[in-house]
Amino acid sequence: MPFTVIVKQEAHNDTVDAYYYYEEKLTGLGEKFLIALQMRYDDIATNPTFFSYIDEDPLKVLRDVA
Repeated sequence: MPFTVIVKQEAHNDTVDAYYYYEEKLTGLGEKFLIALQMRYDDIATNPTFFSYIDEDPLKVLRDVA
């Protein structure tokens, strides 16, 4: 059973900004970005230990697996 990927609000806001940026560049590119991002989220949910990374500095946590 896959884990749940929790996206922080700041990351969600960045995703929305990126979507609109890519859509401005080329119609449909933002959608392709979201599809690719969702695929990575699915990969992380299915194999979290493969993607987990925690820096020694707690302010630099990139991904955490609980």
